[in-house]
Amino acid sequence: MASLQQETTKQRGPDEKEILSPSKVKETPGTTRNNIRNAKRAPMSASDVFSKPKFVPKPLSRTPKSAIRSSPQSQAPPPPMSEMSNIPVAAAKQTGTISRPNRGLNDRHTLEIQFINKNKSYLRMKQDLEGKQKPVLDLYKNLTQIKMRLEDLGKTVRLEDVKMVSVSEYGNTSSEGTPGNLSKEVVEEMVISIEKIPKIFSDVCKNLLTKRSLMIELLDSVSKSEINNSDVSDRIDSLKIESTQIQISLDNIITDIQTKITDLTAKWSVASSNHQSDDEAKELDIKYKEQQKLMLEWNLVISNYQKKSEAGKVALEKSNKTIHALEDKIKMLEHDLEIERKTSTDVKGRNHTNIHSIKSMKAKMIELEEAKKHSEITCIESQKNQKQLQEELRFKEAKWMKEKEDMIKTFNQQNSILNKYASEKTNYATTLEAVETQKLTTEDELNNQIDKLNNYIINLENKSEELTKERNEAKEKCAQFEANISRMGLDFKETMNKVFVSMKNGKDVVSENAEQLREHMAKDLEIRELKDKLNKLERDRLFFIEEQKLYQEKQKFQTSDIDKELSKQKECIISYKRLLEDSEDKLKEKSNEVEYLKTEIRQLKVRQEALEEQNSRCPTDELQRIVEEGRHKLNQLIKKSLDSEQKMEQYIDTIEKQAKQMSEMENLIRYKENLINIIKAARVNIFKEKESITRYSQELRSALAEVTGEIKMKDALLMKQQDQLELREKQIDKLEKVVKEHEDEVVAANEKRFKIQHKLQATEGELQKCKTQLADFNLKSGRPKVKPF
Repeated sequence: MASLQQETTKQRGPDEKEILSPSKVKETPGTTRNNIRNAKRAPMSASDVFSKPKFVPKPLSRTPKSAIRSSPQSQAPPPPMSEMSNIPVAAAKQTGTISRPNRGLNDRHTLEIQFINKNKSYLRMKQDLEGKQKPVLDLYKNLTQIKMRLEDLGKTVRLEDVKMVSVSEYGNTSSEGTPGNLSKEVVEEMVISIEKIPKIFSDVCKNLLTKRSLMIELLDSVSKSEINNSDVSDRIDSLKIESTQIQISLDNIITDIQTKITDLTAKWSVASSNHQSDDEAKELDIKYKEQQKLMLEWNLVISNYQKKSEAGKVALEKSNKTIHALEDKIKMLEHDLEIERKTSTDVKGRNHTNIHSIKSMKAKMIELEEAKKHSEITCIESQKNQKQLQEELRFKEAKWMKEKEDMIKTFNQQNSILNKYASEKTNYATTLEAVETQKLTTEDELNNQIDKLNNYIINLENKSEELTKERNEAKEKCAQFEANISRMGLDFKETMNKVFVSMKNGKDVVSENAEQLREHMAKDLEIRELKDKLNKLERDRLFFIEEQKLYQEKQKFQTSDIDKELSKQKECIISYKRLLEDSEDKLKEKSNEVEYLKTEIRQLKVRQEALEEQNSRCPTDELQRIVEEGRHKLNQLIKKSLDSEQKMEQYIDTIEKQAKQMSEMENLIRYKENLINIIKAARVNIFKEKESITRYSQELRSALAEVTGEIKMKDALLMKQQDQLELREKQIDKLEKVVKEHEDEVVAANEKRFKIQHKLQATEGELQKCKTQLADFNLKSGRPKVKPF
């Protein structure tokens, strides 16, 4: 018990010796359940109980009150020998059951830790009650509060109640089981004599049995191994029988000792209970002395047994050492044998597999060499093809670049031409707009002029009607005048003859016939002028009518769409052509009129000359005046004819210029239309060629990429095959080395096998020596003869 107390004090440590206050309890860190259990195991001394009346806590569960109230004067019987050999220390029951629910709250966890720490301090306060009554009560109250809070949170814990025990009650309970007449010295001697019973002897016997069982197990393992040895199995059977006999003998010895001790303790208890008479006490003392003598004898016997057991212990230790060494050697040998067996089987399998792998590797090497040769041939062919393709591609690329440059040049030229045509088109559009604006302005002017001319024509028609009437009248008058002129001619001749006669005679004869002649001449001139005016007006009327018709046709053919501009221009050209034809016809008519006028002017000049001659012949004032008027009119007519000729030439020039411009415009339009069509066709062809060239270039690039990819793949395959060949060669070298190593290992394993066999023989000899030693030990110890190991 004292040793147990020392062990518990060691386990508790220095912290448990301190006087705990409520503040210190709160400051202590969280301890484990093992410390709580160790604190529960620490017993209380009797001096602490008998010192003062104080509050004593309720004892722990499953612990009797006699354990707490025990003292050196207690007369309880000692335990038997079998229980003294191995005294079990019962673990104290926990004061509370801790169950952890699913919800892990921080408050609950902290409260659990507080409960554990304070429960530990509470158990410490049970052991050291002196000067700690109030802290114990405070802790108990605090624990009850924490318990209530935990129950509110759903956690159920167990807490022991505090119980008040007085000194009188404790003294009564302790004095009930103690005899009144026995002294302390007697009790102490009896306890010492009981404690002197050799525990070591029983422990040694048990150790022998355990070692024997271990030897049997080891020998079983040896017998189960591949070593076929019949002697080993026979010896193991004999060892098993011997071990059972030894165990039975040891059990008989222990039971004899236990019966003697129980008799002694029973007598002692009877002696302690009979405290009414002194005689019985004396008898008991005598019996006690006799028993003490017997105990001394037993002590001598036990001491002899102890000496013999110590000697046997030494021998057993030696034998155990040898047995352990042999067992270790046997284990090592068995392990080596198993390893060698495994290695031998592995080596055989590896050799078999290596042979097959070498054969397969050789076949693969041959295949790989053939594949390598084939791949080299294909690689050379592919390189040749690649070079040819590269040369073809270079040639085609150069050709394609030249064609591309030519196409770019042509495309740039065509773009420049198109730009020029576009600029010309814009210029022509501007010119067309200007022409159209001029045309509109001219059309407006022409319309105004046409209106004026229409008015003028209406007036002229009115005048022409009047003139026709006058003309008819004039014709009639002319006919009369002609008749009169014919008459007057005759009369003029007569008069001229008369004039000449009178001139010769020196007389001025002015007849009525001369005046009539003058009047008729003036009338003729007026008639001619009127005829010319009529002819001009008719021509102008016809010209304006034609222009009106053309204008109406133009207005009919005018459209507002841009696509019909060419048709308009063609129509304009046709109209200009018609105008040119009409103008030519008019020019012809006017030329005819001019010729007619010229002929008339010539006639008039002839007449003038004739009149001048007449005037010169007959210079009279009236004739001169008539002649001058005629000249003046002739000059005016000449001027008008010259002006008309100049205008006609100007009209002809302008018409010719316009015709040239129109023809040039037609030619330009046709040329541009042809160019536009050509450019469109060339553009379509260029796009087609561009698409074909791009497709061809893409095909070439894809072919190049495929060829390069195939070449790279073949190069990679060649590299991989070369690497695989190198790896296979290295593997073959390694396998050859491994085969050699395995052969060496097989030789070494065979050598180890022979060594193990020699070691087993040596161990058998050592086992026989151990048997002889155990037989000698049994003979020396004076035990009943037991078969040796």
